[in-house]
Amino acid sequence: MTLQCVHNTIAPKGSANNMVRTTLKKRDLYLDRMIAFQDTEMIKIMTGIRRCGKSSLMKLMANHLREQGIQDEQIIEMNFESMRLPNMDARGFYEYVKERLFARQAYVSVL
Repeated sequence: MTLQCVHNTIAPKGSANNMVRTTLKKRDLYLDRMIAFQDTEMIKIMTGIRRCGKSSLMKLMANHLREQGIQDEQIIEMNFESMRLPNMDARGFYEYVKERLFARQAYVSVL
């Protein structure tokens, strides 16, 4: 089973569409391990070498949460390599998340 994922990319000059579809492979073993701790207070940390699938797994988790009825407004997704967050420090990160938690009453975060 595969899932479709849409993400922003730099579009070719003159292109009106800056969305690209990529396919995520379902990684049940790892996803099931994350789901097992979904509603616990434990902080989850995922580590791994570059390009091993950490971001893809987080996108799969976000899709799982949506399938469980969690609204998009309750999910916080951040790409730390994005130029939208060029100078994010610990204080900026805290404020960014806090603002979204209280404004939207979001209690589920995917980073």
